[in-house]
Amino acid sequence: MIAFILDTLIWIALYSILSLSLSIEYGFTGIMNFGKALFFMIGAYVSAIVTLNGLNYFIGLLFAILFSALIGLILSISMIRIREDYFAIVTLALNECFRIILKNEYWIAGGPIGLRNIPSAFPLKNLSYEIFLLLNLLLIIGILLFFYLFLRIIINSPYGRILRAIREDELLTQTLGKNTFKYKTQAFTIGSAMAGAAGSFLSQYIGYVSTDLFLSTTTFTIWIMCIIGGPSNINGAIIGALFMRGIERGTRILKDYVSIPIDPNNFMFIITGILMVIFIMYKPEGILREKRMRVE
Repeated sequence: MIAFILDTLIWIALYSILSLSLSIEYGFTGIMNFGKALFFMIGAYVSAIVTLNGLNYFIGLLFAILFSALIGLILSISMIRIREDYFAIVTLALNECFRIILKNEYWIAGGPIGLRNIPSAFPLKNLSYEIFLLLNLLLIIGILLFFYLFLRIIINSPYGRILRAIREDELLTQTLGKNTFKYKTQAFTIGSAMAGAAGSFLSQYIGYVSTDLFLSTTTFTIWIMCIIGGPSNINGAIIGALFMRGIERGTRILKDYVSIPIDPNNFMFIITGILMVIFIMYKPEGILREKRMRVE
């Protein structure tokens, strides 16, 4: 039971990073990124390749962050000017394009088999499984805390006010002399780097990566977390991840205590769908509202 709880906390922290990365893009800047799983996947594969070539995990983490940020920067420069709904479609399509390429080209990263036996940041040779989980929990909490504090500084600064202005009225922000293209590109790059860091942790934690881990449903899950928790509140993004991962893990063990006529996974999807409808109709701001900024 202890191992189950630790593993659950690890997944909550992992998805909290992904939810935060979407929050800075959509919640504060208004960027409709439906390719979040793409940068999650890039970070996982880059980190796996680096560590499989004998380098330390933390070097792999750095490479994952930098490479994901670079791809995010390149894509945003070429696409950020298109309308929000078209941007959502393009990013969703790019996620599938990259995933299918990785799945079919064996020479890149093993094709559908993926990459196996990825070295852990904490080798299990002299560690019990519970200690292994605890160390990974401390690691992912450290990464989460770093990005949380980083975003907190950003959104409470004049830079954050500009991002909010772009979200509310980009044309008006441009008339005030702000280069909205630059700010949107930077926000997208930051979000991409954060997703890459989450992917890096995932690869070393589970020990393998394959394209099946990064379906578009992963992106939709992150969106659900962000919307339910509160897209314009970084605390809400974390609460959304806690809420949704709690439901996912709760329904998984529910069958051991309660007899239900449907599969637990299907039960989870039903609950998630109902919650989405309720929040969109009656509480679109999410569990936590956006905090008002103090202007001094």
